[in-house]
Amino acid sequence: MRIKIFANKNYLTSQYEMSEEMICRFNMEVLPNLMNRLAMDSRVELVEIYTNEPENTNIGFSSKLKRHIVGTDNIKSFTELIDLCEVAEENQIMVVYNPLFPFVSLDKIYAAYCHVLDGRYESAFGVYNYYAEIINDNNFESIDVGIFSIFKTDTFKKKRRRILQPAKPIKLSAIELISLRQKDDYELYGLVVNSGLMQ
Repeated sequence: MRIKIFANKNYLTSQYEMSEEMICRFNMEVLPNLMNRLAMDSRVELVEIYTNEPENTNIGFSSKLKRHIVGTDNIKSFTELIDLCEVAEENQIMVVYNPLFPFVSLDKIYAAYCHVLDGRYESAFGVYNYYAEIINDNNFESIDVGIFSIFKTDTFKKKRRRILQPAKPIKLSAIELISLRQKDDYELYGLVVNSGLMQ
């Protein structure tokens, strides 16, 4: 399984009004810890990060980590982000993980990956528990909040959408839903890390 991550300082600043202090903590602490956690799992072949951060920014120590320096300042949609990615083979399964949710279980990501790989579903994505029970053909795109998405690259090229039916929603726990968008979220991040509750 190959995982792709996108990180852009300008986007974090404009979308979430993150301070320089928060972005610094995200880049120096959260991101390398997350990248290392993903890379240590034997089910993960490669973790690729697409970023406009300088090459000397620490992204972790594993040989499974690969950095792509890309210009993302004018990117306006998820589709345009995916177009930046290198697709090595036909029918590749793409796993895109939002690093602002640093505690998502790899067991759940891998289970979702297997659902798409074996053809049971066209796509899979992480959701709040409540939404997993009410998903249907009319609302599945609005329920996707971009925590992680798994889809076939060939289908994406044709439809230009990451979530396609039949789609498998993956229920996430309260810890997995912690999102680092506000200053208080980073305090919660520290509590989770120090408590040993990281998955």
